Amino acid sequence: MSSSGSAAGALIFTALYCLFIIAIIAFQIFLFWRIFAKTGQSGAMSLIGLIPGVGLLVLLCILAFAKWPIEYELDQRRTMPGMPPVPGYAPPPVPPTYPQDPSSPYPPYAPQ
Repeated sequence: MSSSGSAAGALIFTALYCLFIIAIIAFQIFLFWRIFAKTGQSGAMSLIGLIPGVGLLVLLCILAFAKWPIEYELDQRRTMPGMPPVPGYAPPPVPPTYPQDPSSPYPPYAPQ
């Protein structure tokens, strides 16, 4: 009888452990779904996290290197004429221009 009791205990422990793991995975998917939705991307991308081994790394790389909506808004604001400057943003310095030699056959240098 003790072997059947320990088998039942092991079965209950295994079932609870699997339920706990499933709850953690579901919570992780929920969190990444919310993050992707806030970044303006499809929340379904959070399902990439289900790929064993590399899923979470891929998700973090997508979030780290993707362009977020706030970056699009800042780019639009920077290009709008007459808008006040964005706090904390300094435009890149303009390189000095040099006078063109009139006898030079080449066009003037225009830094980009």
